[in-house]
Amino acid sequence: MLLVRRHIRGIVSTSRACLRSFSVLGTVLSHGSKTAVTDISGISHSYEQLNKYSKALALDLQRSHGPGISVIANFNSPGSNYIITTLAAWHLGAAIVPLCTSHTAAELQYFVEDSSSNVIVSTSDISGKLSGINVPVYEIQDRVGVPSSWDDEVSPAGCGSASDDAAALILYTSGTTGRPKGAVHTVAGVLAMVESLVSAWEYSGEDRILHFLPLHHLHGVLNKLLCMLYAGGHVEFMQSASAMSVWRRLYVEGCRLQSDPLVCNDDQNGNPVSLLMAVPTIYSKLLEAADLIRHPGASAAIGGDLLTTQELDVALTAVNNLRLVVSGSAAMPPPLMERWHYLAGGKGNLILERFGMTEIGMGLSNLYKGERVPGSVGFPLPGVSARLVDEEEREVHEPDCSGELRVKGAMVFREYLNKPEATVESFDSHGWFKTGDIARRDATGRYYILGRNSMDIIKVGWRYA
Repeated sequence: MLLVRRHIRGIVSTSRACLRSFSVLGTVLSHGSKTAVTDISGISHSYEQLNKYSKALALDLQRSHGPGISVIANFNSPGSNYIITTLAAWHLGAAIVPLCTSHTAAELQYFVEDSSSNVIVSTSDISGKLSGINVPVYEIQDRVGVPSSWDDEVSPAGCGSASDDAAALILYTSGTTGRPKGAVHTVAGVLAMVESLVSAWEYSGEDRILHFLPLHHLHGVLNKLLCMLYAGGHVEFMQSASAMSVWRRLYVEGCRLQSDPLVCNDDQNGNPVSLLMAVPTIYSKLLEAADLIRHPGASAAIGGDLLTTQELDVALTAVNNLRLVVSGSAAMPPPLMERWHYLAGGKGNLILERFGMTEIGMGLSNLYKGERVPGSVGFPLPGVSARLVDEEEREVHEPDCSGELRVKGAMVFREYLNKPEATVESFDSHGWFKTGDIARRDATGRYYILGRNSMDIIKVGWRYA
C-alpha cells in the first residue's frame, strides 16, 4: 500500500538538512532483515522495512510540504507508525515532537503551536482531535507501504548532515510547576543518552521488550524504544499495561519457553522476552493480581480474566528468564521490590532502579552487574557527572549529607524551547543542571533521592547515617 496524504493546512517554514550523519538513525537502520517491531495487531516489521517506509514517508512529506520542514509532530498510536514517523523526521533533519493520543484537543494545540511544528503526522482514526489546529496534517494509512520498484539509494532532496547541536527530539515536561516546557534534545544529546544506557544495561540484538508505556515521556521513548532499536532488538507493543494483559503475555512466553505447541504460535517466534520496564504502580498491580490468583478471596481491583495458579506458575518461568527488570519514573518502596523478588522464589537479581528526567535522560542507575540496593538509585551512568550542592551553593562531599542533585554531561538538554529565562535559571554558573531533587550519597558513592527541592530537607534532615 502507498502513502496517503490528506487535510493539508497551513504553511511550512525554513529548510534544514537531513540527519544522514545522525548516528542513532544510521545505526537503527543498519540492522537489516531482523525483526524490529511487532504491532498490537501482531504484524511485524523488519529494520529494512522501517528504513524503506520512513524514507518513503520523508520523501512524500518533502514533496507535499516542500523542503522547509524543521519540526514534525508525531500523533500516532504506539506501534510501527510512531517509529516510522520518528525516523522520517530524522531523515529530513527535522526535530520530532511526540504527542499523546489521550491528550485533549486544547493540550495538543498547545504542544503543536508551542513547538512551531510544520506538520503533524497521524492516521485517520485519531486525527479528528487535530481539526482545530491550524497546522497541516499528513495522514498515513495504518500500514505504510512502498512500491515494489523501490530504490534504496533514493533520499530526500537536499540531504546533507546536521550539526551535533541541531534539535532532534523535543519532549514536554509534565507541567507540575506551570505549563509544560519543551526540552530540546540535540543530535549529540540523543546519541549520548542512547549510548550511555545501551552500554550500562547491555542492550543487544538478542533482546525483546514488552512496550506498554506512553510514548510522549522519556521512559517510553528512550529506555524502551530508542535504546532497543539502536541495539537491534525487538520491540513488542502491547494493547495496555493492565496487570492481566501483562501476566497473560508472560504466560504465553512461559509456554514458549516450555515448548508448549498448543500455546506457541508464529507471533511469539524470534527473540525471547528479556526486558521488562515499568513504573512502581504497575509492579504493584502485577503483585496484587498474583495474590488474587493464589488467594481468590483477597480484595483487589484487577480487570480481565484471571490466570489459574498453574498458568501463573508458567508465567513466572518467563519472569525468571528475564535478564533485566527495571523500575523508574517514581521511587519504588523497598518492600515492593522485595515482594517482586520473592514472587518467583527469590531467583535472579533485584529490580534495577534508576533516576532520570525529561531534561537529562537517565542520570543515575543501580549496577546491571553488581549489587543493587533497595531505596538507592545507584551511581552516575556512563558520560554523566553528578554532584550535591548545599543551600549556600557549596559542593557536599561528606557521605550521608544531603544536597540538591546537579548533573552535567552530553545528554543534558540544550534548552527549554522559546524560554530563555527558564533555561538560564535551570543551570548554575558552572553549567550544572539543577534537577530540583534533594539527594544524599553514601560512602560507596551510591545516591538516594530524598524528595523535591526544599531547604527544610537540607537543613533539618541533613544527615542520614
